[in-house]
Amino acid sequence: MRKIIVGLVLAFASATVAQTPAPTLTFDPPIISFTAVVGQTYEQIVTVTNNTGANFVIESIETSGYPPWSYVKGDCYEQQVPGNVCTVTIGFTPTASGTIIGALNFYSDANLQGGTISASVPLVGVAKPAPRQRARWKSVHRFGQDESQ
Repeated sequence: MRKIIVGLVLAFASATVAQTPAPTLTFDPPIISFTAVVGQTYEQIVTVTNNTGANFVIESIETSGYPPWSYVKGDCYEQQVPGNVCTVTIGFTPTASGTIIGALNFYSDANLQGGTISASVPLVGVAKPAPRQRARWKSVHRFGQDESQ
């Protein structure tokens, strides 16, 4: 009886290991979030690590969602070898207040397990209105009055 139970446990453990998902790109931070003032530009750097176990080239990096997101710069267009780390800078320039959702998308030429690698990083921006300028009052000179008084 013990041999059967041990055999079942080992068979289950083997099946569990075999079903582990394939490695992919990882991102730090895993979610890019901004708190911004309308009309100002903010930037954040994302670190991308190749955990796929394969060589490939990232062919395009795009943003999706509302227009205030932008791909600013990065060094991820080179050959990506396993364990390689590169960086991407994402920009956020909100034009209206509110919460804005988007994604930073990566597409490659790699044909791993029957498909190209594509990965996305969620983008979350909270835009606040610009602070109001307080009017500054200066003393008023009343014309036509005798200033000698």
